[in-house]
Amino acid sequence: MWPKQFRHLIRQLVLEVRQPPLQAAGIVVLRMFNDAPKVLILKTDEEFMDLPKGRIEDGEDCLQTALRETEEESGLSDIRFPWGMQSIRCSQCRMYVGMTEDEPMVQKNPETDAYEHTGYEWMDPEMAVPVLKPYLRPAIDWAIQQING
Repeated sequence: MWPKQFRHLIRQLVLEVRQPPLQAAGIVVLRMFNDAPKVLILKTDEEFMDLPKGRIEDGEDCLQTALRETEEESGLSDIRFPWGMQSIRCSQCRMYVGMTEDEPMVQKNPETDAYEHTGYEWMDPEMAVPVLKPYLRPAIDWAIQQING
C-alpha cells in the first residue's frame, strides 16, 4: 500500500491528465471602491457577460496570455497580484486574480478590428457570479476566497 501523501499526488496527476489541455487564460480584475472590491465585468451582446480572457498563442505561457488579453480587451496594463501568482482552472481556461487602480477602456480586437465587448461594469463579486458564463463562475468564488484570505 502506498503512503497517503503518494496516493494524493497520484490522484492529482490522474485528474490533470484527464482534463483537456488549457486553451485560454485571463484575469479576474479587482478594483477597490470605498474599501470594497469590485470585479471588472465585460458586457457582451450575448446572454452572459464575460471576464478578460482569451486564447493562448504559440510561445506564450498562461500568465503572458492573461496579461495580453486583459490589456487587449480592457486597456488595462497596470495590474498587481497582491495574492501571488496562484490561479484556478475553469474548464480549459486558467484564471488569475489581480488588482488595478485604473479605469478600463473597451477596445477593438487588434486582429479582427471588431469590438468583442459592448462596455464594462464594476460589480460586487457576489453579484457578478450569476451574470457570468457558467464555466467562469468558480473564478469569482475563488477570487472572493483570495480577498478574504
